[in-house]
Amino acid sequence: MKDEKICIRLSKETKELLKQRAIEARITLTEFVTRCCTERKIYVINGLEELVRQHKYIGNNLNQLTRLAHEGKVEIVDLNELKAEYERMNQLLNDLLERKRWR
Repeated sequence: MKDEKICIRLSKETKELLKQRAIEARITLTEFVTRCCTERKIYVINGLEELVRQHKYIGNNLNQLTRLAHEGKVEIVDLNELKAEYERMNQLLNDLLERKRWR
């Protein structure tokens, strides 16, 4: 139950920064400040939308290639470009996981 209030003074820039970080973390400003002050870790992973987009792209390509192979329209497929894109997607995921930091 939230029945206590704390008032603090911030510069307009600091307030906007806190608001933006709360939005990025997809939590309220109150929850963001509470977590920061109680030393709870807050992780923000930027770039996840790009990872999902790439994952869908590769999945669509694999589905199309599979369909063509079953129809007998494709016998030999050069998957080098698809493999390179998949490796790039995995690198992006690794980068995102390594960038976990306080927000």
